[in-house]
Amino acid sequence: MPVTLSRCPLSAGTAGSSGRYFAGVPTYASSHVGVDPGGVVRYAPDERGCYGAERNSNRRGWHIEHAGYARFAAEWSSPEGLAMIEHAAEAAEAAAYAVRRYGIPVRMLSDREVAAFTPGFAHHAQIARAFKVPGGHTDPGLNYPAGELLARVNAILGRAPRTPLPDPNRADNRFRGFPLLRPGARDDAARVAAARAGTATVLDPAVPVLTLQVALNRSMDAKLGGDGVYGDFTEAAVRQFQSWWRSNGLDLGVDGICGPATWSQLDVVADLQGR
Repeated sequence: MPVTLSRCPLSAGTAGSSGRYFAGVPTYASSHVGVDPGGVVRYAPDERGCYGAERNSNRRGWHIEHAGYARFAAEWSSPEGLAMIEHAAEAAEAAAYAVRRYGIPVRMLSDREVAAFTPGFAHHAQIARAFKVPGGHTDPGLNYPAGELLARVNAILGRAPRTPLPDPNRADNRFRGFPLLRPGARDDAARVAAARAGTATVLDPAVPVLTLQVALNRSMDAKLGGDGVYGDFTEAAVRQFQSWWRSNGLDLGVDGICGPATWSQLDVVADLQGR
């Protein structure tokens, strides 16, 4: 189920304006519904293929056009960003309808799952990356509140509020096989120095704590120093990551320990952000 942004103001009436735009453009552009703070507007019947994402996904998906700008989607502390989180309620109503009708699993997909046409939720930027669309897309923006959306969908459907964790043993999990890490763990200092000298992106089982610190910095701007030591700041960042996803519906324990479930969710977040 693709979620895209209409690049329009986050205000009531935007969904109707987008629908009028779709009706008048000479090129293909459409979506099944549009949502804004005022509600949900139907654009096209369910049986019609829409052109809301990319050619590989258009006729395979049920499309939600979301009011807002991708340029501010990462700025959740701004008034616009806070309003967008509240706005997820309207998107959840539309998504819950499609889940009921088509049996779509209530979970975000990885890029690789999108490319394999796995049923679930995806956003425009993911679809563009998965199918290598020239120029790409950035909407709905970095850190779009996907967890909040899924939690609201499950609440509307009357389901258990916790979304099952992605399988840590799936083949495309980049952190599969990384060890369970507890506070006090420490990487070899020489290996940490060599890894930090090589690249800003670290994915190395030989320095698992450094890999974790880099992943947390990239996923939630944890501002960890990257010293390869699982100290108080790293533990606090792990707890914050776990707590945020649990509060948004994921069945993830909050214990400050990076085990298979936390590694697995870090992989999903990396895909959502296009890392």
